[in-house]
Amino acid sequence: MKFDKPIIIIGFPILIGIVLLLFYSSILGVKNNYYVQITESAHIINKDNHKYVYSLNGFNKDGRGKLLTFSVDEPYKKGTLVVVSRTNEGYIGDVHVIKENQLPSSIQKKFAVNNF
Repeated sequence: MKFDKPIIIIGFPILIGIVLLLFYSSILGVKNNYYVQITESAHIINKDNHKYVYSLNGFNKDGRGKLLTFSVDEPYKKGTLVVVSRTNEGYIGDVHVIKENQLPSSIQKKFAVNNF
């Protein structure tokens, strides 16, 4: 077969590139932002340090939902919109309060902004 060597010569570096890309993206912790609406009260996890935890559903900009558990220093009012950064490994990063107009248009209908 005449094409065996060219396929191996071209295919092997492509395969190595894909493996390296997957490896380094997991090490670098590719971040995804999830948009969450506070719909219930936080649970107190440490009275001395005033840590509060939420377990709520959030959505990425493509509308894919995920249950997120995150902690904050002060509880939020019901109806507050926040964006939570999450890496592929599951690390929950910073939590930031946002306004309704900062929600991606593709997921705005998933949130009942005026119901609180």
